[in-house]
Amino acid sequence: MKFSIATRLAALPAAALLSGCSIFSAWQAGEGPSSTSYPEGRLRDCPSRPNCVSTQANGADHGIVPFTYSKPFEEARAALKEEMAKVPRATLVKEDGPYLHFEFRTTVLKFVDDVEFLFDDETKTLQFRSASRTGYSDWGVNRKRMEEIRNKVLGRI
Repeated sequence: MKFSIATRLAALPAAALLSGCSIFSAWQAGEGPSSTSYPEGRLRDCPSRPNCVSTQANGADHGIVPFTYSKPFEEARAALKEEMAKVPRATLVKEDGPYLHFEFRTTVLKFVDDVEFLFDDETKTLQFRSASRTGYSDWGVNRKRMEEIRNKVLGRI
């Protein structure tokens, strides 16, 4: 049985979906920010899109107040990791001294958001960045997530 090129091309998306692949998983295959680490004690800048918040960003669109901590660095980091382990769909993907990188995956389409923390023990400040890897807007999801995490770790770190 012979099929035309048009028929074969039309069948590709269905075949990809049936095999468990999708255009969305291809989108998410890229590496997160921890592949570049944190040069000179800074997290990566937020992109111009409104799907990122960072304590090191200027302006109301992306800027957010950092967490502070009073416990020794090792205890504060352990307490943060303990709280993050309770957060659904959050996975620790990199730990490098004062730097922690978590990935959050959405339930249905498996989109990835990256959440990075950087402890500054000199100022007892916990810098962070939360950003969607894809898309334009996140409808405030990253800001809301970080405020929820703030409430969970308040007094624990």
